[in-house]
Amino acid sequence: MLFDTHVHLSSFEPGEREKQIATAKGLGTSTFVEVAGSADNVPKAVELAESRDDFYFGVACHPNRVEMYSGEKDLALFRKTLKEHPKKMVCIGECGLDYGEADDQRAEKQRALFRDMIRLARELALPLNMHSERLCTRDLLTILKEEKASEVGGMMHNFGGNMDIAKEYWDMGFYTSVSVLIHHPMADRLRGVFRDVSLDQMVMDSDAPGAKLIRIPADSSDPYPYEMDKVSEPRMLRYIADKLAEVKGISLEEVAAATAQNAKRMYRLPADG
Repeated sequence: MLFDTHVHLSSFEPGEREKQIATAKGLGTSTFVEVAGSADNVPKAVELAESRDDFYFGVACHPNRVEMYSGEKDLALFRKTLKEHPKKMVCIGECGLDYGEADDQRAEKQRALFRDMIRLARELALPLNMHSERLCTRDLLTILKEEKASEVGGMMHNFGGNMDIAKEYWDMGFYTSVSVLIHHPMADRLRGVFRDVSLDQMVMDSDAPGAKLIRIPADSSDPYPYEMDKVSEPRMLRYIADKLAEVKGISLEEVAAATAQNAKRMYRLPADG
């Protein structure tokens, strides 16, 4: 069964969310991790995870919400949330860096925020569930090393880097997560990375509904045609897994088993759960 390591399904209306989850489960996804991107989103993440046996959650402040971060007040809430929900809270995420729309001052605030999230992860002994984009990759890797993030590990969701960057993550004990980018028509280099690395270093995430989908021609033989600029759905995980199996020349069952086991190991969940 497939394990979706990074979703935002509490943003769907309840009826639509249940429909989306049912469709994903029908295509083989058994487990989801809902990640909150700000303190305001924590109650929804907790409610969703506690209402279902197939959901867990993480809490953090996303870099693009750095202005919403209140420092110690948010940190206290995150600590309290783990104390109250120890079996369901499995990571500090979604956190990281994103310089796409950031000036120098905002980028510096993001870096300080990210250091706080890593320190919290180390304090609580939880893995990191991270966001990044190409402009900030080097800063993010430097901060991970300076803050000894290898002590907790975690994952880079929606990974889009090259082999050298991937190796730096792996050397620190982080997994790289395969997303819809594996289908992008211009992503031959990325598919090469995913082809060449060991399954032991990979997990998968749909990022639903955060990721933008890539255009596939209407007459495509692909069983899951999607268009650009529509939000992702959790059923995309099967679509991602199928492509990863094709790229690596192995079966879907091998991809599902290995990536799910990696996710359980990363999140400190029972292997047979």
